[in-house]
Amino acid sequence: MIKFNKLLCNYEKEPLAVGDSIVFSWNYDITYIRNISQLSFRLKIYKSLDNQEIVYDSGFVSSSQMQFELPNEIKMEELTKYYWDIQTTLSDDTKLESCLCSFTTGLFSKESW
Repeated sequence: MIKFNKLLCNYEKEPLAVGDSIVFSWNYDITYIRNISQLSFRLKIYKSLDNQEIVYDSGFVSSSQMQFELPNEIKMEELTKYYWDIQTTLSDDTKLESCLCSFTTGLFSKESW
């Protein structure tokens, strides 16, 4: 059975006070299965727990990399809790969707203090 393992934002499980540089990463818990790789992923960020307000959608990205840095032009609001999930397609045609994870932004500038 294949499932997600270590869904992280800035290398933490559910970080608080995330700055304006945001990196998401994930890997898989694959037991007794060899020669399977990731073909693509899609990362979505939501502003609400019910997934109604999508802040960012990467679309499907053809990549075996299990890390994604949010583009600089995507600006998050300060002191806001966001939710994210990841969907992937593996080389054996398995499609996986993660549970919702969260992160909370901090203050981005000295002027905000």
